[in-house]
Amino acid sequence: MHTSRVNWNYDESVRRVSAKVKEWEAVTLKKSTLTGEIAKELYEAREQLSNSGYRSDLRPNGQRLTWESYLQDVGLADRTVRRWLEHYDPQEQRLLTDDEYKRKEQEKQRREMEHEKAISSMVSERMKSGFTPSDWNDEAERRYKNRIDEEQKRDKRIREM
Repeated sequence: MHTSRVNWNYDESVRRVSAKVKEWEAVTLKKSTLTGEIAKELYEAREQLSNSGYRSDLRPNGQRLTWESYLQDVGLADRTVRRWLEHYDPQEQRLLTDDEYKRKEQEKQRREMEHEKAISSMVSERMKSGFTPSDWNDEAERRYKNRIDEEQKRDKRIREM
C-alpha cells in the first residue's frame, strides 16, 4: 500500500504543481501532458488533504487548507485531476499505459456487473422466500424497497383498470 510522505508541505507542493501548470498553459491540459511526477504530487496532495489526522491544514491566517483550495491554488479543475488520477497507480507510483488503464477499467466494469448481479440475486431471493440473505446490505435493502414500491404501484394500476 502507498505510504504518504510525512514531510509533505502544502505550499511546496502548490509551487511545484503550479509551475508545471504554467508551463502547460501554452499547451492544452490533456492526459498526454501529465507526468508521473505531477500525478504522484497530485495524488499525495489529495491523500494528505483528505487525511483527518493531518493538522498542518491551517494557514497562519486561519484559512483551512482543502483539496479544493489546493486545486484552485495550482490552477487545475477537480474534474481534470480526477480523470488524470484514474491513470495513476499509487502502489507503483507511476502512470498506467493506455492498455493498462483499459484493462483496469474493464476489470472495474466486471466487478460492478458482478456486484449488480449479486444485489439483484439477493433481492430476488428475499422476494421469493421472504427471508433476508445473510449478506444483506443497505443497497440491497434500498433496491428491495424500490421493487416492493414498483410492484405495489403496478398492482394498483391493474386494479384501477
